[in-house]
Amino acid sequence: MRKTGLFLMTALVAGLTMFTSCNNDNGVVSPTFETPAYEDVSAKYEVSGSSLYKSFELTASGNYVIVKKTSYLSASKLFFGRMDEATRATSSGDIIYGKFTKKSDTEFELEGFGSIVIEGGTDNVVSLKITPNGGTTMTLPAQRVEQKEAEENSFTSKICRTWSVASYRYTIVLNGSVFFDGEYATLEDLVKALTNKAKSMGASNADELFDVPYDETPEQILFSKSGTYLVVYKNSTLGVSTWQWKDENKGILHYSWNYDDMYDSNSSGDVHLSWRNSQLAVKEVINASDAGYDIGYSLTITIVTYLNEVK
Repeated sequence: MRKTGLFLMTALVAGLTMFTSCNNDNGVVSPTFETPAYEDVSAKYEVSGSSLYKSFELTASGNYVIVKKTSYLSASKLFFGRMDEATRATSSGDIIYGKFTKKSDTEFELEGFGSIVIEGGTDNVVSLKITPNGGTTMTLPAQRVEQKEAEENSFTSKICRTWSVASYRYTIVLNGSVFFDGEYATLEDLVKALTNKAKSMGASNADELFDVPYDETPEQILFSKSGTYLVVYKNSTLGVSTWQWKDENKGILHYSWNYDDMYDSNSSGDVHLSWRNSQLAVKEVINASDAGYDIGYSLTITIVTYLNEVK
């Protein structure tokens, strides 16, 4: 029973730091989505000549993302990995996230931050007139980031919007046999099921096996055509990273928490995207040996998260 307890604990350590969904829905017809409301103004602007801001982004779903130059990168190699130095979604944080209101094609109110005016230039070079709430207006030179090409109703156009976590499936395969498999709406429900599994196998300390950071679970995910994906955690902390297709036809997406190196071995990986009706499913398979766990037997964890579009 001691070995069983160690196994279950290892499963959580290896798996619950990230949430992805699985590609076990092959053959399901790809859904059709309406074009997001702000598709026509969605863009990311990388700032130059500023010691404070790194980028401003307006997304198709009506969210904005501001990354300051003081923001930290995550050392996690997991798609929904928690940031080592997580930041809060406020105007004083290193990453600022919220909703925006379109006043014109070039002027926007950023909820909780202030306003931004995009002034035209040439070859995607623009000026950003930024007015933080209670602050002084500043004009910053910026370069508009080239967006991914996406035909209407393509895989790219479908995922580039804001999503909320609906449920996730957690499958553990031990020495080639399925040890645990279930889908749950909350992390608490998953841990309860794992605890009951441990009890059924005679673990006397089952109720004490899992020290789970419930407030660090993801609640909302955003993809943009500029290659940004953002994770909002339950405790309102944020993680911002980058993505690109490895094989769009197969739904294989590559991500990296290192803005400057898409293939940093310590902070990048692949996930598989698929559909379950109108839900986006993202899958990542974790092998204990690949994750650095020397436990003496084969252990594979597949975490499946199902996402609903945020309207």
